[in-house]
Formats: sequence, C-alpha cells, structure tokens
Amino acid sequence: MYWKLGKVLCMIAIFLLPFIRVNAQNLSKTVHGTISLSVRNMPLREVLVLIEQQSDISFSYESSLFKNVKPITFRAIQEPFDECLDRLFRPLSLQWHSNGKYIILKKMLRTHTYTISGYVTDESGETLLGATLQDRLTNRGTATNNYGFYSLSLPQGNIELFASYVGFREKEITFNLKQDTVISFSLPERATLQEVVVEGENRHSSLLSAQTGKVQLSGADIRDVPSVFSSPDLVKRLQMLPGVASGTELIAGMYVRGGNSDENLFLIDGNPVYQINHLAGLFSAFNSDAIKTVDFYKSSFPARYGGRLSSVVDVRTKDGDMKHFHGVFSVGLTEGRIQLEGPIIKDKTSFNIALRRTWLDVLTAPVFAILNAKSKEDKYFFRYAFHDLNAKITHHFSYRSHLNLSVYSGNDVFKTTDKYDLNDAESVNNYNQHTSMKWGNIIASLNWNYEFNNHLYGNISVVSSRYRSRMNDYEKFLDGKKNDSSWLNTKISDRVNQTTIQDLGYRADFDYRPSSFHHIRFGSDYLYHIFSPQENRDVTVSVNGGKDKQLESNSNVPSIHAHEFSLYVEDEMDLFRWWRMNIGVRGTLFSVRQQTYLSVQPRFSTRFLLSNRLSLKVSYSKMNQYVHMLSTTYLNLPSDLWVPVTNNIRPMLSRQISLGLYYKLPWNIEACVEGYYKNMQHVIDYRDSPRFSPAYEGWEKKVVEGTARGYGLEVSLKHSVGRISAEASYALSWAERRFAQHNEGNWYPSRFDNRHKFNLSLAYRFNKKWEAFAAWTYATGNWVTYPLEQYNGGATYEHFNNIRMPAYHRLDVGVNLYTRTKRGNEGIWNFSLYNAYCRFNPFLLDVKTLEHYDEKGGYHWDGIKSRTKGVIPIIPSFSYTLKF
Repeated sequence: MYWKLGKVLCMIAIFLLPFIRVNAQNLSKTVHGTISLSVRNMPLREVLVLIEQQSDISFSYESSLFKNVKPITFRAIQEPFDECLDRLFRPLSLQWHSNGKYIILKKMLRTHTYTISGYVTDESGETLLGATLQDRLTNRGTATNNYGFYSLSLPQGNIELFASYVGFREKEITFNLKQDTVISFSLPERATLQEVVVEGENRHSSLLSAQTGKVQLSGADIRDVPSVFSSPDLVKRLQMLPGVASGTELIAGMYVRGGNSDENLFLIDGNPVYQINHLAGLFSAFNSDAIKTVDFYKSSFPARYGGRLSSVVDVRTKDGDMKHFHGVFSVGLTEGRIQLEGPIIKDKTSFNIALRRTWLDVLTAPVFAILNAKSKEDKYFFRYAFHDLNAKITHHFSYRSHLNLSVYSGNDVFKTTDKYDLNDAESVNNYNQHTSMKWGNIIASLNWNYEFNNHLYGNISVVSSRYRSRMNDYEKFLDGKKNDSSWLNTKISDRVNQTTIQDLGYRADFDYRPSSFHHIRFGSDYLYHIFSPQENRDVTVSVNGGKDKQLESNSNVPSIHAHEFSLYVEDEMDLFRWWRMNIGVRGTLFSVRQQTYLSVQPRFSTRFLLSNRLSLKVSYSKMNQYVHMLSTTYLNLPSDLWVPVTNNIRPMLSRQISLGLYYKLPWNIEACVEGYYKNMQHVIDYRDSPRFSPAYEGWEKKVVEGTARGYGLEVSLKHSVGRISAEASYALSWAERRFAQHNEGNWYPSRFDNRHKFNLSLAYRFNKKWEAFAAWTYATGNWVTYPLEQYNGGATYEHFNNIRMPAYHRLDVGVNLYTRTKRGNEGIWNFSLYNAYCRFNPFLLDVKTLEHYDEKGGYHWDGIKSRTKGVIPIIPSFSYTLKF
C-alpha cells in the first residue's frame, strides 16, 4: 500500500513544481511583497520597525495606542503582507487600513454582530443552490444551501452585499446594518453571448471549496453536450469526467476510481435509486428537463452521505415557477419529452412535472406487421417502451416554512411473442411463446423546510422507495390429430420470477451557521429495508392422450427485513482566510437477521490557499456499504439481484485519501491536478453457471471475498467565457483486485482498468441562431480473460483478465439551430452524429479453436484464434425542442 501511495505522491509532485514556481512569482508581485519575521518578547514598536524595513510603507498611530500592549512573540515566513498584518493585529484588538504608503492603526471598536438571512432565486422563484453572497467592505461571504437559503453574520455598520450565480446577473444592496435582517435576492438570467468576469469569491468553486473530487452540474450542462439519439443523459455526461470508466460502449455504466457499478449512490431529492438504467443501460433514468443541479462526489465525501463506496450523485429537481406558466416540448428519433411548470397559487404554490417516454414500440410495430403479413405460419411480435415521470408540488406557508411533495416513477416494459401454426386437414401443430419483463422505480418524499432562526435551518423528510423487477415466460405447445383425442398432446408452461426492494424511512438535516466563518451540519436518517430477492412460480400442465397431469413448483424466498440508522455531524470552518477545513463523522447501525453491524466513518478535507489563484487540498474518507448487486453480466439488467450483508458476508469498506492542486490560470482557465489512493476491503466476486438471472438460493457459496485498490492521477482544464466553453481532462489510473481463490492469490487488473483516458469537449456559439459542439474521448482498452485452450463444453484459463482489448476512441459532433415561431416562442433544432468517423470500437472478443483432421482421420489441435468485434457504427440523430 505505502509503495503505491508513494508512487501517486511522486506523480503529484512532478505536476506541482511548475505551479509552485508560478505561485512564487505571483507572491513577489503583491503590492507590499511578503514578510518574514521571527521575534520573541519584543515590543510592538520594534516589530513595526522590522516590517517597515522589509516594505515600502510606514505605520501611523497615536502614541497612547500601545500603552497596555505587552511584548509579543510572532513568527512569519514569506507571508503575504495583508495576511501578516491581520494575524499580528487581530489578537491585540487593533485594526488597520492602508492610505497610500501609510498604514493607519486604530483601536478596534467593539461592535454588535447581526445576521442577514434569506433566499436566492431566479426571477421565476426557483431557488439557486450554491449562489455566492459577499460583503464587499469586510470581504466576508457565504453560499446558499441545497434549498437556496443563506445566513451571514456581519458587524453593524455600512454593508455592500451582492449576490451572484453562474449564468445570472449580479445584484447588490447597500444599507446600514442595525439589526437582524431578512434580504432575499431574485437574479435575472444573463444573455448567452455576453462575456463577463464574475467578481467576488465563489465559495463553492474548485479553488476555494474544501472538497476534492467534486463536480457540480446544471440541467443545461447535461443538455449542452453531444448525446446519442439526441437524448441528453446525466450518466453519459459523468462518464466524460476523469476517474470515471464507462465500461461497455453505449451502456450507462459507471466505474469510479476502481469501484464497481453497484458502488455508486444515486439520489433524487435525497432518495436512493436502485435501478438507474433503461434498455440495458442505453439510456439512464434521469430526465434532464427536471434537473436543477447535480452534485457529483468521487472523493472527500461529506459526512451527510453514506451507504456506497465509490461515488455520490445527488440530483435535485426543479420546484416550479411561482409566477408564470410555461413549458418545454421535445421530440427526437427515439423519445419525446414534455415539461410543464407554473403557479397553482401565485407566489405561494407551484408545480413542476416532466415526462419522458420512448416510442420504440410505436416505430417497430409497423415493421413487424409487414413481416408477419408475408408469413402465414410464423408470427413474431416485439414491444419495448420506457417512461420517466418527475412531479413536484411546492407550497410556501410563510417566509420561513416551505413544504414540497416530490414523486418519481420510472418503468420499462419488454414483451415478445412467437407463434407458428402448421395445421393441416388432419393434424394440429401449434406453438405459442410469450415473454415479458417489467421493471422500475417508484419514489416519493414529503419534505418540510423550516427556518428556525437566522442561524438554524432544517429539512425533515418522510421517504418511500420501491424497486420491482418481474419476468414472465409462457409457452403452449399443441400437437396431434384433430379427430382423435387420444393422439392430441398439449403442454403449457408458465414461469414467473420477481424481485422487490422496498424502503421506508425519514431523513432530518440541519444547517447551523453561528458566524460567517463557521458552518455546522448535523442530522440523522433511517431506512427500513424489505428485500424480496426472488419469488419463483413454475407451473407445467400436460394433457397426453386425454390424461391430465399438472405440476406446480413455488420457490419463494422469505422477505429479508433490515434496519439502517445513521447519525452525522460535519463542521466547515475558516480558520484563516487561507485555511478552510471540513471535518465530520458518520455513525451507522445496520441490523439484519439478528446480525448487527456498527461503523464509525470519519471524513476530513482541508484547503490551503497558497495565493489568490492557487490552492492545495487534502482529504480522507472512510465509507461502508451494506448491500451487494449480484449480476451475471456487465450490462446492468433487470435480472440483477440486490441482497443485504449476512453473517458470512461482511459490509464492504473503503478508505480513500486525495491530494489536489487547484489553479486559476489567466484567460479564465481553471486547472486541477489531483492524485488519489483508494483501498477497498470485503469486496465480492460472484461466479455462477451461465444464466440470465442469478440464483438467490445458495448465493453466499457462489461469491468470494477479497480486496481491491485504485490509484492514479487526474488532470483537468476548463474554460468558459461568453461564446466559447471548452474542457480537457486526462487520467492515469490503476484498478486492481485480489482474491485468494483467483489468480493464485495475486493482484490482477479489473475488467475496466483503463490506464489512460483523455476527454476533450468544445462548444461555440456563433450568433443568436447557430451553436456547434464536439466531444472526443480516448481510453485504453478493457481487460478480458483469454483461454489457454478451448474444447467442447469448456475452456482452460491461466489468469483472470490477462489480455487487454484495443483502445477505444470516438468523436461526437452536433449543431443547434435556434429559431422563433410566429408567436415568439423559441424552437431548437438539434442535429448530431455519434461516433462521427465511424470507428467500430471493440465490443467483444470472438475466440475460435483452430483444428484439422489428417488423411487417416486423426484429430490435431492447432491452437486458438481470436479477433475483436465492433457493433456500434456512426449514429445520426435529430430532435426538435419548443419552449412555450
């Protein structure tokens, strides 16, 4: 472990050197330079003389100012002038301000501190999460929480408070603060083509926040990138980030920093989502029209999150316009979307509803009708459809008290029917097979937000979640003579398989801000899990020559009841302007079948501001996971089973440390270099005979328990000003696993251990009508297990994942055309190409045995031959969106 950690730190050091050199140059260019002092029990007047000798300033003060000031001990090494004076004078109750080449010293006046609180919204009343608020005079600031609420404590006197949010115009209010005050901001949206430089400190920016590995996206960020079938997709947008492996092409898989696909916590308005895919992962379950913001964490997990090892995807949906009714309608090749929002009671109650449905079943119905019309004997029918429904009602009882009901429903339906009829005048020969699968989530939460006072804000939620997958296979076979019942045979088989997960519980979160330098979060959550892993029914009816025979088999696994209770507290504090820290702990109790697991999970992250443009961050996180997903493929199918931990299978555990450097380059370019090391224990590997659905019975004997690790270096650049936005990222990573039963107990690469990964994206707005975008991705190939020899009924393998597939790369391009209807509504035509240069990337490895027979009939084995096969060509698509 330590050797791997040292390797990561060395790579980070190589990237740090040029930045540190630039930082030193920047420090030398500050107005008064830097100060270096080391004094012990020295009178303050003599200390000031030493400072004057190192700078071009002079101190001015009354002779009686230092009358009761004792000799001081102080040390500073190459410290910026302003920060040095702040640290020197603050403990002495002295204040200073600059007047040309003079520093004026005065006694610090004892003043009252009052709190300003309120909400930041757009002009429709939709809350803005993570908006920045700052007083220009004291330079103190804060940011809104997940409900758009802020609280800022400032000394009495004149205040110049301004609010800002990306994509919106700033607003500023000047007033005299004499008491606790409530001020809310409504920010107008900024025109797209305007080039601006946002002033002030965005406390949630990558430069200033304490978190490592965090990315925040809006619904527009998801829609403004090329997408397959012109269908914006959250998961595929996250796959473009460094440290996130996509797995199989076109599939909405996520393998974050060496983790598995079941180690990602997906939340919709705080509620967990188990099945996030449609059509085996071709589409994800998140409708971009309903999304307000997405917080994605791959390290430095805040204590308020838990239950998964590798990542958190926190999706917050829109509340709805409190003032005006409007909507969006979109139609594409494979799906249609509609989103409506508006007031029920103006400025009091609003609604937001977003519906997405595919019409693959509508498109395929005429095709099969034509094919079936050409065949009198064989008939084949196929239907697949899915929908996503997001609905939300928000009501404001008062300025302090808000209530909302959030509902999500996502469902897939897959049906096939195969019939043939070979009847003639004397005999009967009929066959009818019907297969159907239905799976999906239903999630609901009732959330009450309340401002207890200017410092304390709370949210209490009651939540319910259900995931269900049901598969049915029906067969009927009729064979015999029409006029002789003794020769008439009938066989009917009906098989049903169902799995269900039901969650009920509550969540309570509280924000307490005692000062502008201190933000405390605490709360608890409880979930009552009901796992019904497998319910099977198999009925067979046979009628042979008039003799009836019925067989029925039921295999219903008793439901498993589990309790999961958590408490957390986290404290984010500004110790100095240059030092911010977030420290927290999460305690979880998980009880299942008379077995109780208790875990304490510390979380820590800190940020050191080395200059106004450069920061260094360090973080540590411990995470536990109490559920496993059993799967026989890498496609995230509805047949996969979710099971809880048992007496024999312990909770999974991960520990991750991260070290990052964040730099704001000229021309509004944000740069990030981050290294990480993650160790995972008690991970499982499920092995079963080839079958579509994993078997629950005896599953503990079909898994092995081992360890895993992931480590690497990630570099990203981001630029966005006016017409142009661009992103570039690179990841150098390792993902490895070790099981005593595999590979002789040695480490071997994970299937999705992609050593190198590049992503480039560019969007440019030519004018008010035309916009173009492109995205290119490259990744080292996935690993597969290559056999030493292959024979009828099996193969011989030496090591797991011993061959790497060829590299994966593709280019996606697209354009948007903005138009206006006769009524003045905006219309958007989207044209895009997925895999623009039509590279058939490796999808699977085809292995064949080479053999021949000699003249005497003797068999000779000549080895094996393999080649990769690609199945995804260039895919053109279009869509039309109308805003009304």
